Amino acid sequence: MPDAHAGKEMRIFFLYSGPFGEQIINTVSLGGLGDQVSGAYELRPEHILVPGGDTEGSESLFENPERYIPTDFPVAQADLLIILGIHGRLSDLVPCIARRLGVRSVLYPIDDRDTIPEAKKTISDELTEFGIYIEFPEPFCSLQRSGDPCINEFLKFFGRPLLKVITDPGSGIIHHIEVIRDTPCGSASCIAGKLAGADSGDLDTLSRFCYDEQHNDEADNYCLAEMDPRYPLMQEAGDLLKDALFEGCGHPATKDTILSVLRQSGETGVEDLAMQVVGLPCSMTASGCITRRAFDLYLRELKEEHRIVITSSSTVMLI
Repeated sequence: MPDAHAGKEMRIFFLYSGPFGEQIINTVSLGGLGDQVSGAYELRPEHILVPGGDTEGSESLFENPERYIPTDFPVAQADLLIILGIHGRLSDLVPCIARRLGVRSVLYPIDDRDTIPEAKKTISDELTEFGIYIEFPEPFCSLQRSGDPCINEFLKFFGRPLLKVITDPGSGIIHHIEVIRDTPCGSASCIAGKLAGADSGDLDTLSRFCYDEQHNDEADNYCLAEMDPRYPLMQEAGDLLKDALFEGCGHPATKDTILSVLRQSGETGVEDLAMQVVGLPCSMTASGCITRRAFDLYLRELKEEHRIVITSSSTVMLI
């Protein structure tokens, strides 16, 4: 698709619902991209009405979604459409709204099971047919790079946290943390602002602080992803933030631990490797993660980076 907006600032439109969407819109608007937001619209099931005035069901939306775009939907143009927290039943409207806005790219993060689009593949196929790129990060803060230029532009500011930790060279006490890339919810910058004066060498305390603050609902920007042992998105977000902090301090993160285990043990089964990394206490030489989701994410990335090979028999080895 031609870059019709080349040389100009990327325009962002938000389609959202509820506190999750509101918090991310505020973070993005106040965190460097406010002048690039071309609009926002809160989409709730009760906004979708049939001509007679009754709330419409998902079957009719699927059959003819164009008819059910709310009449008060704003006239706007954008390059990137970001979907935040809308109910999964309303996802059939996304391709129509994306085309109406003239976007080139769609970010559809999933941070709660209720927001999983009911027709994810259909939506993806329809948008691709019209030359619109779509990505479904899960959770939103897991995303650090994309094959799409619009999304990569957004990721210069928000996505997987990236921190630069400034410490006192003598004591190792944290003086300041520069947030190079914030989490979309703003939890990374919120937590970073509370760590001045902490001991960068006390990895156990730093780790516990990250996980505790992720779901501290008294904080200004706490993580709103789902926290459930069966779908531990908030816990995975905590893994990603902890690793960003450790990397910023110059300590081994989970990826380093995976590679270290492989150097010592050689070819290892995926499940055996997971048992040595997931739940591993933090130390000066190794750091694990608390979720299998984070482990699997890191394993995929190490494979994409051509640092490991995963064989057909589900074993892992260094390249």
